Amino acid sequence: MQKVIYRQADLHHEEVIELDSPWASFFQTGTQVHTFLLLGDQNAGKSTFLHSFTYEQDLNFLRLTSYLPMLSTTFINSRFLAEEDQGKIPPLDEPPFLDTDLARATVLLTLEDFLFLLQEFGLPIDESIYPRDARFAVLQFIEIGKIYRMRR
Repeated sequence: MQKVIYRQADLHHEEVIELDSPWASFFQTGTQVHTFLLLGDQNAGKSTFLHSFTYEQDLNFLRLTSYLPMLSTTFINSRFLAEEDQGKIPPLDEPPFLDTDLARATVLLTLEDFLFLLQEFGLPIDESIYPRDARFAVLQFIEIGKIYRMRR
């Protein structure tokens, strides 16, 4: 399993509870979650897309954060191997990535920044779906890759 986290130190507020927090289900955080499923051919760049939200070392990361002022992001990538394949198949497909079976990226934004982004790119906005106390938006991208059938 791989996990990478990015936090914007100047913008991230500690009172924001993230989806990965064990306390997330106990508190109302004023956060609206939007979930997207990524599908595509093997090596189509799905994991690279997810990883790009946390990859600060990339030359284009500053360009991404200028469009999308992220408070914090996470990238988690997992691979499952059947018992007979363990030790025979290398866990990496193309470094630095595992051959993805399941992956997820979450992006935490202020609701104001998210609505501005939608407006800038001409995407439809229905503000009535947001509760009055909503202050944050979480974009959650989930990739489901090839999953091996595990024997019991």
